[in-house]
Amino acid sequence: MWWLSVTSLFLVLLQQILKLFGIGLSEVLTHQITDIINTLLALAGSLGLIYDTSITDRRQTK
Repeated sequence: MWWLSVTSLFLVLLQQILKLFGIGLSEVLTHQITDIINTLLALAGSLGLIYDTSITDRRQTK
């Protein structure tokens, strides 16, 4: 599910580039897209698709 966070970053980048050329996304649209991505991340975490991989199994280190 790494693509969800990449999509969020891409949208921020797109918004910054458009603002550079004087084109702005509406605040409402930006918030709606962010809310959708946050909901998808929450669902993926709830389903176990996103998990913490920084914790190692202590049985493997011995």
